[in-house]
Amino acid sequence: MKKFTLRECLAIVAIVGLVGLAQVVLAGESKYAAATTATDPGVTFASQKTVPLKVKAANYSTDTSLGALTYYQRTTASPYYPTTAATSGATVVWAANTGIAMTNGDHVVYQHSNGTVLKTTVASATATNVTLATGLTLAGATGDRLYDLEIGWVQVVGENLTAAGTNKVGTTTGDPLYVTRNDSPLYVQVNSETNSSVGVTIGE
Repeated sequence: MKKFTLRECLAIVAIVGLVGLAQVVLAGESKYAAATTATDPGVTFASQKTVPLKVKAANYSTDTSLGALTYYQRTTASPYYPTTAATSGATVVWAANTGIAMTNGDHVVYQHSNGTVLKTTVASATATNVTLATGLTLAGATGDRLYDLEIGWVQVVGENLTAAGTNKVGTTTGDPLYVTRNDSPLYVQVNSETNSSVGVTIGE
């Protein structure tokens, strides 16, 4: 067995440390959205299946008198698994028992097997299918999932300190700031009157 000198040992430790640091950096992901109307902007992150998503930081600009960041995660009843592969552009997703837990206007995320996500809302739901407000951007495939979302946390950031139409800008951080359930996408939205934006970073 080869014996390493002290210098060689220190070099190995340094390399391992750099590799670990690189993995942490690569694990992070940031997204940004903005709106210039009363439509509330939001960002969506795909589920990592077996682990939760952890929010590290959120940047915001909101022009409402009571600005807030709303964090959505999956309901305990979802995900649902499509029973038929939908075509690209389709709005109807066939999945058993969706009507029991999903209602019109629910926020939902359709996650393709390749990790691509579509955030939309429910137009209507029955016991066997859900009609989405927005058509799929890709054709469906085995392994796709449909997540019904619910509010996990509302973080007030405006605190009525500014009048409507005047932007309040800030950054909020935590270690972590917010954690979803396992196997859950994440949708973060900021309310808007005429001009608001949100940026979110997730990581380990």
